[in-house]
Amino acid sequence: MNEPKGKLNGQDLYLGDNGRCFCGSSRCAGQSSYYTGRDLSGQKVMRITYAMVKAEGMNPDKFKCEGCGKGLHAIELVASL
Repeated sequence: MNEPKGKLNGQDLYLGDNGRCFCGSSRCAGQSSYYTGRDLSGQKVMRITYAMVKAEGMNPDKFKCEGCGKGLHAIELVASL
């Protein structure tokens, strides 16, 4: 039997409608968000990037996955390699 593919990318960070920040792994995002791209309240989760946060004048250090601790700086470094 084929395993369904998740809608979230494990290398990215996302925000839920309640302000929860999480990476796209099924362990941190939760099964509902991972497979549907929506949080438990049904709202679509928003992918955030380092460039988006900097453009808004926010501090990228404040955005870390609440599950594994992966932050925007680590994601930016991997993306630039």
